[in-house]
Amino acid sequence: MSVAARHFIDGAYTSGSGNRNFENFNPVNSASLGFVLEGGAAEVDAAVAAAKAALSGPWGVMSVTERAELLHKVTDGITARFDEFLAAEVSDTGKPKSLAAHIDIPRGALRSVFANCGQVCLSTERIYVERPIFDEFTARLKAGAEALTPGAPEDPNTNLGPLISQEHRTKVTSYYARAKEEGAEIITGGGVPDMPDALAGGSWIEPTIWTGLGDQSTVIREEIFGPCCHIRPFDEEEEAVALANDTPYGLCCSLRTENLSRAHRV
Repeated sequence: MSVAARHFIDGAYTSGSGNRNFENFNPVNSASLGFVLEGGAAEVDAAVAAAKAALSGPWGVMSVTERAELLHKVTDGITARFDEFLAAEVSDTGKPKSLAAHIDIPRGALRSVFANCGQVCLSTERIYVERPIFDEFTARLKAGAEALTPGAPEDPNTNLGPLISQEHRTKVTSYYARAKEEGAEIITGGGVPDMPDALAGGSWIEPTIWTGLGDQSTVIREEIFGPCCHIRPFDEEEEAVALANDTPYGLCCSLRTENLSRAHRV
C-alpha cells in the first residue's frame, strides 16, 4: 500500500506519529487516487510550533517588500507546474476543469449557491427576496439551477461537479430528506441525478432550492455544505436584516440591489 500524500511541516515532508491513513477517491467516478496520511494532535502542535518559530525568526523581521518577493517566488513555482496542480485539483475534487482553472468570483445568487457544488465556506444557503419580485426571482433561480450541467471535469460543457465523497453525499441527502419531512416546497432538485455509466459511481447530487419552511427549520439553522438553498420573501428592510442576522454562523452575507443608497443604508 503506497501513501500518495504526506504531511509537510516546518519545511520538510514527514510521515507523522500516528501512521494512520485514509484512501482518497475521485468523486467523479469513485476511482482510487491513493492514500493520504491522517494528521492528529501531534501534527497540529508541530505545525503551530513551526509557525510561531517562523514568526519570531527571519520571517518576522522581513520587510513587506521582502515577504512579497518570497511569495512571488512561490507563485512562480506554482505557475511553472500549473498543469500538474490543475490535474490534481480536478482529480481530488471533481471540479470542472474550466472552473478550476480560474479564480471563483461569485456573480449573483446562482453562482453563490451552486459554485463548487456548494462546497464553499461562503456558500449561500439562505436567500431573502423582497416580496414584489419574489416569484420572478425564484423562477429565474430555478431555471438557472436546472440549466447547470453535471459531467466529466474535462468536458467544456460541464459546469457542475460532484460532492467531495460518497460519505458527504449521504450527509447532504439526509438534509434533503429532512427538508421534505419538515414541509419544504421543493422548487427544483432534491435527489441524486442519473448519470452515464462511466460516472455512475461518483458523488453526484442535484442542485436544490426550497421555500416555505419556518425560520427554525433544520436546513435553515444548520450548515449543509451542498448545492442547495432556501428562499424566503420579506416585506421590510428591518425584517431582512433581522433574518440575515439570525444565525450562529455569520461567516458571510451579501446584499444585491439596484439602489446603491439603499445598499449603503442597510
